[in-house]
Amino acid sequence: MLVDELDQSPALWQLFPMAVVRSLLPSGRKELPERGVRLNRVQVHHRSLTSYGSVCGFSSTAMLPPTYPHILAFPLQMALMTDASCPFPLLGLVHIGNRIQQYRRIHRDSVLDLECRFGDLMPHDKGTAFSINTFASIAGERIWSSQSIMLHRDRNAKNNTKENHKKKAGKAENRPHSQTESREEWVLDKGTGMRYAQVSGDFNPIHLHPLSARLFGFPRAIVHGMWTKARCLAAIAEQLPPAFEVDVQFKLPILLPAQVTMTQSQQEDHLHFSVHDSKNGSPHLSGRIRPLP
Repeated sequence: MLVDELDQSPALWQLFPMAVVRSLLPSGRKELPERGVRLNRVQVHHRSLTSYGSVCGFSSTAMLPPTYPHILAFPLQMALMTDASCPFPLLGLVHIGNRIQQYRRIHRDSVLDLECRFGDLMPHDKGTAFSINTFASIAGERIWSSQSIMLHRDRNAKNNTKENHKKKAGKAENRPHSQTESREEWVLDKGTGMRYAQVSGDFNPIHLHPLSARLFGFPRAIVHGMWTKARCLAAIAEQLPPAFEVDVQFKLPILLPAQVTMTQSQQEDHLHFSVHDSKNGSPHLSGRIRPLP
């Protein structure tokens, strides 16, 4: 695999024009390249971390939120997805799943080495999905990793996902609740997507405004999946062990503004959590957390 060593983090303002060009001129390739990018000695800016915590609901501590290395590595992911070798245009891609493995807590003053690589292609009933794998290390010790699943939607693909989600949502509402289950309500205003974009660097048009979202088939702006995941982890931060894996699937998009409910329950050694629409029960996210050795 070819891994490019970068001298500094790619400037997002330079990558987004390339994303527009790539959306108009897709590569035509059918396979993911065996390629990655690496950036060493990345440090956390405390002011940016504080802003991120405020938007996502994390309390201020000396340790990084489990989702924050994803933010640090986002410019590297952008560099991969805007490269001419990537077979899919960046604009319009939908984040449908993310798994994070944190092997130990990470102090906010740590100096991190980051690497992102293309993963695998996967069939999907709404198009084609592919993965991007990200790794964070300190002095050669891998302390964090993630896999993000991205969907390139195909208008001609079989589209029965929404109907399946509706059926699952109905079944979920009819199940008896666990005795250890707890719930909390969130009210999301129409600016949630823009605020997260400002602290994450992810200015995908589907998250910013109804007009730009409609260009990609959404009636209104949708919230970032990684905001929803981060908000869930912030809500259960005190229950997280030092080393754990958290795996989530992003289901129906949250159209802004919205009112949603987060539910959590302990089942054996796993903590399960989900987010659904407070009014009709439509599922937006499902996830589970399991401790790692």
